[in-house]
Amino acid sequence: MRVKILDGKNTIGGTKILVELNKQNFFLDYGRNFKEWGKFFEEFISPRQKTGIFDLWRLNLIPKFSGIYREDLILKEFKREINRYPKLEISAVLLSHAHLDHSGFISLLSKEIPIVSDRITEMVLKAYEETGQATFYNELQFLKIKEEKDGKLESVRNLHKERTFLYPEEGEIAINGIKIKIFPVDHSIPGAVAFGIETERGWIVYTGDIRFHGKNKETSKKFVQWAKNVKPYLLITEGTRAGSTKEKITEDDVYSSSMEVIKKNEGKLIIADFGPRNIERLLTFFDITKDSKRKFVVLVQDAYLMHLLKDTDENFRILNDEGFLILDEKRSDKLKWIKEMKKLYSNKFIKMEEIGKNPGDFVLCFSIYNLKNLLDIDLKDGVYIYSSSEAYTEEQAIDMVRLKNWLDFFNISIYGFDIDESGVPVPLGKFHASGHAPFEDILWMINEIQPENLMPVHTERLDLFYKNIRNIKIVDEIW
Repeated sequence: MRVKILDGKNTIGGTKILVELNKQNFFLDYGRNFKEWGKFFEEFISPRQKTGIFDLWRLNLIPKFSGIYREDLILKEFKREINRYPKLEISAVLLSHAHLDHSGFISLLSKEIPIVSDRITEMVLKAYEETGQATFYNELQFLKIKEEKDGKLESVRNLHKERTFLYPEEGEIAINGIKIKIFPVDHSIPGAVAFGIETERGWIVYTGDIRFHGKNKETSKKFVQWAKNVKPYLLITEGTRAGSTKEKITEDDVYSSSMEVIKKNEGKLIIADFGPRNIERLLTFFDITKDSKRKFVVLVQDAYLMHLLKDTDENFRILNDEGFLILDEKRSDKLKWIKEMKKLYSNKFIKMEEIGKNPGDFVLCFSIYNLKNLLDIDLKDGVYIYSSSEAYTEEQAIDMVRLKNWLDFFNISIYGFDIDESGVPVPLGKFHASGHAPFEDILWMINEIQPENLMPVHTERLDLFYKNIRNIKIVDEIW
């Protein structure tokens, strides 16, 4: 048996873990490491589409194995170099959730490798793929097959293949004789799961991203109880918030703080800004909107995601609510998924000009990228509730300053952040609940489960695990 962290050991995101068992190989997640990606790429600098995985391989942004990547993404002259590296046969990817720092590079993997996940995760990936940029590294579910012509990769017209997703029945599946259990856990995106893999030495347990303060916290506690009972040989846990001194804010806190702001600003347009695919936050603001007797307006891509999710959980069936509306932006309607939405929900679309007649009747779900729509109306004032994570990079900090410039232009009051005298964004108030457990909750979980070995990932503070964990061996690899 061998367990090796390929990526994500001393950083947050990009998780890729190799598990070797009885000649069977599994990946735990296969995400994009945005910190390393950002060293070379940004919005207007991206990998070349005509060279497949070549750029990513040469820049050491993907693990160097042969036999695991899509053949149609490998140039003929490049195959010889790849074949010099160890060959792996992967039985499955155990995918904890749809955030791209965990799922983003499954697009590069061979179609023959199945993905074990929750059905919700597949639907979220489908929405991301269809509404995002048309690049080979965004082909998470639906693969557009390439062929080489004159040393360049070109998509073959009308030749597509779908990736295989497996959903364990009643939380359990066997792959080539290896027993795998799957547990729903609380995170900021629906469909998040933890895994258990049965081995001769005992259970390998992987938390994925987890928290205990969201609306689904009981699922995380139930998972911990199971893990405690089986006494794992190895617990692989995230540690995103190790070293953070920020207070624990719950989704109920977000509701209360936001509702208080809305009550104080009757008659004004409310704009809610939260992260993409944060369905729990979308549902929170939907409840706030209904309780404040307003109408809820989302972008068409958010509505499309809810459309895909409506058959996975009754809590997601909000599209047909009379107070749920879709912004009819001034954008191209040629994309297939937009045409489908306009056909299915034609009575739901509303133009900015209609919103401008009575702005105090609405809550708009916008971010900085959508504020240009406000130019279509004569807006005198309004309220912006920033309900997303703080700026962690220099680029994000610049975006926050740019966001404030837009809001100042429209005389919109800001809740959730401010820019200090030195130009640095500062989070304010209880308007965002993290998708990750505070470190004290992670320590509680570890002490409850009492594994024989502990492998921290998805953290920049390994030192705090060594400082705070007693009587449990901390490892970075298992042989």
